Amino acid sequence: MERLGELDKIVLDFDGVITSLDIDWRALRQKISGILGREINSILEALRRYYRQREYYVIHVIAEEAELDAVKHASINPEIAAIIRNAKEPVYIATMQSEFAVWRFLKRTGYAKYIADVLGRPSFGSKEQELKFIIKMYKNTYNIAFIDDNSNNIEICKKIGILKCIYYRIK
Repeated sequence: MERLGELDKIVLDFDGVITSLDIDWRALRQKISGILGREINSILEALRRYYRQREYYVIHVIAEEAELDAVKHASINPEIAAIIRNAKEPVYIATMQSEFAVWRFLKRTGYAKYIADVLGRPSFGSKEQELKFIIKMYKNTYNIAFIDDNSNNIEICKKIGILKCIYYRIK
């Protein structure tokens, strides 16, 4: 992974970076499709399309149930755990998972004390909105190290001007 500087403000994705959630995403898409009565090929795309509409909240509740179950047994990635523990600045999580599920994981693993905040699916419609919020919170600084396992999110990061956009996936 790219070396992080001591002064970097660190923003991490959750699933695929901090941990790997054991969720059958195909089965979850099928369940959501059945409940909504229409084919859902991508949960993330459906969340973007239906943000703040009834369908969004249906998807969120179903996905959160699976996430809460998955975080019961998930473990923290040791490489990222070291980054979190050694960070000089507050660490934020920007994720399209449930904030509640992420906090439950962090408390169970003892890492909640290292995290300034979790920006998740219930509060934001997209990773782009989460990152823009963090930039504003840091008084419009772009000196941020954002680590994500989704190449589309890395492109969004670069597009909005964040200085370090690091692609990383748990091996």
